[in-house]
Amino acid sequence: MYDFDLYEPESLTDALKLLEEVPDTRVVAGGTDLMVLIKDLLLRPSVLVSLGKSKDLVGIGTHDDGWCVGPMTPLWRLERSDALRRTYPALHQAILALAVPPIRNQATLGGNLCLDTKCIYYNQSHVWERNLSRCFKAGGDICHVAPAGKRCVGALAAETVGPLWVYDAELTLTSGRGKRRVSLKAFYTGDGLTPHDLAKGEVLTEVHLPTPGPRCGAAYCRFAYRKALEFSQFNLSAVICLDDRGRIDEANLVVGAIGPQPVELKESLSSLKGQYPSGALWAKAVKKAGREAARLARSPRLTLYLQEALSAYAERLFREALDRAKSNGR
Repeated sequence: MYDFDLYEPESLTDALKLLEEVPDTRVVAGGTDLMVLIKDLLLRPSVLVSLGKSKDLVGIGTHDDGWCVGPMTPLWRLERSDALRRTYPALHQAILALAVPPIRNQATLGGNLCLDTKCIYYNQSHVWERNLSRCFKAGGDICHVAPAGKRCVGALAAETVGPLWVYDAELTLTSGRGKRRVSLKAFYTGDGLTPHDLAKGEVLTEVHLPTPGPRCGAAYCRFAYRKALEFSQFNLSAVICLDDRGRIDEANLVVGAIGPQPVELKESLSSLKGQYPSGALWAKAVKKAGREAARLARSPRLTLYLQEALSAYAERLFREALDRAKSNGR
């Protein structure tokens, strides 16, 4: 560790003022990831601005058109919300899959959405012997995952992004210059070096979730070599909406943790619209899902083994989402 200054402003206004005026600052939410990066000397900010005392960033509000969640709301509070489990089950599943209870007690929704990308070559302790040249993330000019590429393809492994993506979430970003509201999809840039569309001095201040449709169901799952304390090799979020006759009106599958931003598998699912759902239909639709995901991510991270696993997981996930769509239509 090294010395740095820590500010704990009592309000969002004070926090935004500090971010505008003080150079080389980092925002701390729960700190479960940022403090590890600092401990490993991968980041060395001179000033940390904690939002822990900004009470106006904590809470869950419900409206006619959906929910509004403060980014500093701890994950344990969302995890234990029966209303969230009923209304947004895919998000609830993702939170339960995130690390272990002590981490979820400290971590926040906003912190997870603003999680930095991860890479096996970069995210190592400072005591690790490094024989490779510096990558993009370390100030060099190469990506060791995709050496022929011109950008960092570090993986965005945040568990909550995929479910919020299929729920069409929107974010409010605030700075001393005002507010702007963007779709969650537009918030992720696809560049592992700067994965979030956050201007200098800007902070995530609200997460907006629209109310799901009456015949829509969503589900989430992840694949990791260990159940906890490990980021996903990939995670999947699926949504299915049915029309009045029980045919598929919308189907979407979002794959996360394989690149700097999630990818939507539109090609694999293009034949589903207007069809009556069946097990054979799912199996055919997701047969090439793993290959499509690898192509869209433009990263060799998704090995052939993981591509096959992804297709198998996707088939089961769609069945779960379909069951929920049918239940919501009753």
